[in-house]
Amino acid sequence: MNWRGIFQNITSLLPSRSSWRAVLLSIGAATTFWFFNSLNQNYTASINYPIHFEFQQEHYVIINDLPSEVIINVTGGGWTIFRKTFAFNLPSVNIPLGQPADVKKIACAGLLPVINEQLKELRVNYIVTDTLNINVERKKTRKLAVKIDSTAILLESGYRITSKLQATPDSVIVTGPESIINLLPDGLPMAIEENDIDDDFDEFVDFKIRGYSQPLLEISPTEINVQFSVEEFISFTSIVPLRINHFPTGVTLPDSTIEVSILMKNSLRNELVEDSIIVALDFEKIKIDSTILPEIIRYPKLITSVSTDTTAIKIHYE
Repeated sequence: MNWRGIFQNITSLLPSRSSWRAVLLSIGAATTFWFFNSLNQNYTASINYPIHFEFQQEHYVIINDLPSEVIINVTGGGWTIFRKTFAFNLPSVNIPLGQPADVKKIACAGLLPVINEQLKELRVNYIVTDTLNINVERKKTRKLAVKIDSTAILLESGYRITSKLQATPDSVIVTGPESIINLLPDGLPMAIEENDIDDDFDEFVDFKIRGYSQPLLEISPTEINVQFSVEEFISFTSIVPLRINHFPTGVTLPDSTIEVSILMKNSLRNELVEDSIIVALDFEKIKIDSTILPEIIRYPKLITSVSTDTTAIKIHYE
């Protein structure tokens, strides 16, 4: 079969390139004429139209985005509807709100007179959108103390805070929705996000209120200078002699010394005189099972804490 010949016969029946161009131009002209002629007639259509709420925004906080448009059913000239539907930067329909914090829902049927007044080129038949939800609160401002949350400060293992936690300034001004501001405590806890702190701290920290929606709150100042001292603490054991009080003749102990656990600043370790720790046993406090609880009666102030691992010592009678 001669496919080439068949193809040539088919293409010979089609118009030339110049003929196609003429056909397309004719179709385009006819479509344009029909389109513009149709726009001269009246139509009924539903269109999205922008709205804007008017109120004193400096006195309120918008919790959720306000509705920005309504769907309305209108009747009017095709040109007008086309322009209102596809044009950019259309003037919004202004909806006044005297007390926006007291309004939660707006029935759109009640907006018909307002929209009619501002859309005089079209006849508004009805509003398709049923209800507009409004979530606006009054703005409130409070001055609150800054409270540094020491439990949220992450220190290097073995380190402790050895000074008062200082915040400068010691208070902030917080502005936001009335419902949130009323819930805030008088002292606002702030956290320090730095980890493994092993040196004296003196830095400006971003102030954040934990547990509350930060984007809705305005805080001034936004940074707080936090200062505190940090030192390394060490723990170790030491053997100290037992002091015997009121022991009668013939009563002995299994050991004349006792092991104590000591916690203190590493910087003071070399200043410790270990025999300055006194642990005593008082025979007058003997229990029925012949045991006496050792008591730490003195230790130097440079020691943070000292304790004995022994709960009780059993005495012997000769």
